[in-house]
This record gives sequence, C-alpha cells and structure tokens, in this order.
Amino acid sequence: WSRAKVPKGASATAPEVVFSLGGCLGLVAIARAFPHTVPDFIPGILCLLAKHVNDPCSIGTKVRKAFGDWFKSHQDMWQLEFRSKFTEEELMVVEEVMYSPTYYA
Repeated sequence: WSRAKVPKGASATAPEVVFSLGGCLGLVAIARAFPHTVPDFIPGILCLLAKHVNDPCSIGTKVRKAFGDWFKSHQDMWQLEFRSKFTEEELMVVEEVMYSPTYYA
C-alpha cells in the first residue's frame, strides 16, 4: 500500500485512494497507541507515513495532522529521550515533516 501512487485529482472513492488511506490510518492508529513512549518500530512507521504527506484527497491532511498530534504527545521528552531512538536518516525524514514551514511563516 505504501508504494501505491495516488494520482492527482483522483476521486476519494478510487481504489488506490481507499487502499492508501486505509494503510495510512492503520499506521496512524499504531503510532497513537503509544502516546508517551517510542517503541523500536515507531520510527519506521513514521517514515512510511512521511511518504504520504503530500498525497491528494484527504490522505496528506490526515497524515500531517497525525504527525502534529504525535509530536504534541512526545515533545516533552523529545530532546532528552525519544530523539535518540531514531537513526540520522529517520530523524531527517520525521523532522522535515514535523518542522516543515507553513504558508504563513
């Protein structure tokens, strides 16, 4: 599902959109199941989700919101404990999504 390309302008009911959205929502649910910890598999899940930040329909929006929610529940211990659970490559991917510039910045 994570390699499925969702074409721009695709209908929200198109099979590839439904398939990709389902996969993303499943991974979001797993990440949210650990609100104040970072098990070893979470960095990989967040990296998979980061690939879908710019997907059309509601996929990208839901993934961006999930990253924001995840970071809010982990920001207190981010520098002290959680950041060290990520490899350099994973950190680059995840922090790019978490700290991406906004339109109004």
